[in-house]
Amino acid sequence: MSPGIGATRAPGPTSRVPPEAAGAVRRACLHSAHYRFDAAARSCHRWRGFLSQKTMYEKIGEKLLPWPGFLMRMALSFGITLLIVFFALGAGVLGYHVIAGLPWVDALLNAAMILTGMGPVDPMKDTASKLFATAYALFSGVVFLSAVGIVLAPVFHRVVHAFHIDD
Repeated sequence: MSPGIGATRAPGPTSRVPPEAAGAVRRACLHSAHYRFDAAARSCHRWRGFLSQKTMYEKIGEKLLPWPGFLMRMALSFGITLLIVFFALGAGVLGYHVIAGLPWVDALLNAAMILTGMGPVDPMKDTASKLFATAYALFSGVVFLSAVGIVLAPVFHRVVHAFHIDD
């Protein structure tokens, strides 16, 4: 990646400089957003940020993850999805119990039916409960689509990555 206009290009990751020139290299690194100065090695290293050091998916050019690792990735995605669904179900049960005044079992039934897209079971009698049911139905649609996306993301990534492997 080339530096911008007027920027000084920092030395590459394998270049070592003598101690007397380390100050100039450090200044060049400080002026570049993509390089970090390593004082012990007296060199610049390409800085990719904290979160990009380890990602959930392989990058282009990396080998395809073996099946046991892929199954663990699918289990992780499924676990994240279950946490999201249980949180959404709990919010619905609490809302239907507190706002609509439904008993716990009926609140669970209503929340589960709305969350799965089936529709409400009990009619809402007052304005507050109708507004909550409307908001929860919209929220449930977003949760459903997000859950499907989280579960299917590893599968889509594996298929797309298989087409980009260098043979």
